[in-house]
Amino acid sequence: MKMLGQAWLYRIGNTLVRVENVFAWSGWCQERLRVNDETAHEAYGWFGTRRDFNEDWLTPPGEGVL
Repeated sequence: MKMLGQAWLYRIGNTLVRVENVFAWSGWCQERLRVNDETAHEAYGWFGTRRDFNEDWLTPPGEGVL
């Protein structure tokens, strides 16, 4: 199964936040949130829907949810 992926890297103060998203046209998807190279949240499954990693400490006041 061929997978297509993308990743975003954010620096918040001294913290590195990496958001990864991988999917296949067959319907499989996988998402992962890593903070300083440790997995903070992971989700995967068939025909996944949009997920928000709503972590208050990652969102500075006045900013949108990551």
